[in-house]
Amino acid sequence: GMRFPAAVKTYLDNSSVHGFPHITNQNKSLAERGFWAVICLLAGYATWELLQVSLHTYKNKAVSFIADTNYLRFNTTFPSLSVCETDSNFEAIKLAGEKI
Repeated sequence: GMRFPAAVKTYLDNSSVHGFPHITNQNKSLAERGFWAVICLLAGYATWELLQVSLHTYKNKAVSFIADTNYLRFNTTFPSLSVCETDSNFEAIKLAGEKI
């Protein structure tokens, strides 16, 4: 079969993740390829941190779904979605942003 480094290069070359093909493109300078590698690593790290915050919030914060009976007074078109944010969620996201 295909060796691991060759398989990774093939994956990066054909990936739909925007920065990945830039990393292995031999027509790009080493600096540009390094730039894209750093950007992709930082994006991966930021994604990991946000997932950790989401998981922590899921495990430790109460989530409630409420059926509102005041819907007759609402003037919304179908389909619609209402999202109620709380300050505690913003604080968790802010803390994750500060880690990055």
